[in-house]
Amino acid sequence: MNTLFKFFIQVWVLWGVAAAVAVPRILSVGQRLRPVEDRSQQRAQRNVLRPTWTTVFALLLAASFAYPLWGLPARLDQRFPGWRPAFGTLNGLDFMRQGVYFWPDGNNPIELAYDWEAIQWLLKNTEGNLVIAESATLEYYRAGGSRVASTTGLSGLNGMHEGEQRYGDEVGQRNALLSELWNTPDPARMEQLIRELGIDLIYVGQLERHEHPAAVERLRTLAERGVLVQVYSNPKVIIYGVPDRLVLTEAGTLAPAPG
Repeated sequence: MNTLFKFFIQVWVLWGVAAAVAVPRILSVGQRLRPVEDRSQQRAQRNVLRPTWTTVFALLLAASFAYPLWGLPARLDQRFPGWRPAFGTLNGLDFMRQGVYFWPDGNNPIELAYDWEAIQWLLKNTEGNLVIAESATLEYYRAGGSRVASTTGLSGLNGMHEGEQRYGDEVGQRNALLSELWNTPDPARMEQLIRELGIDLIYVGQLERHEHPAAVERLRTLAERGVLVQVYSNPKVIIYGVPDRLVLTEAGTLAPAPG
């Protein structure tokens, strides 16, 4: 299903190519009039129809810019009130530098600057195919679930559309284990799941603190026992590592342990 949705990207390219051919022909419509014997009558038709059609076409073209001019600012005000990235930036993560959104309601602001700092650290200080656990049971489009795996390229435990792209029995068990990881009241079971799922890093950000406050405490307990080690922190994000699954390279980055 999502593959079909993505065809709209190529469709817009094809529409752009078609428009380059169609626009000159549309604008010249006034020149292709039914033949009349009187040339002065033909000129009169052209003088009336061509400006009229050109005006109509210009109005339609101008109307097509209504959404970019008014819709996008309104959408940004709704989703990210206040600060905006620099106009023309090509960095798709710039909105995270100061952006704030509210989830699940207006009483819980998510300050993206803290996630941005943690993501930058991961990009600079990890290498290889590390597996990171985050609260991926949250949906991606509004809540921001799977945001860390999506923006760093690290392996997550499940994707946002796995249930649509694969049979339920292929992903259902894994989703259940991920949910159990964050919801089990037993630290020993949490440790067992970390091993079973092959987790290298665990990300505890604002979403995880809001959704799984008890799990955050259990992770702290495992860190005190030496099962986990804190590899990064800022005021609203902690990243834990599984010591026996990580090695520190000569460059000072974290990588998967051999074997």
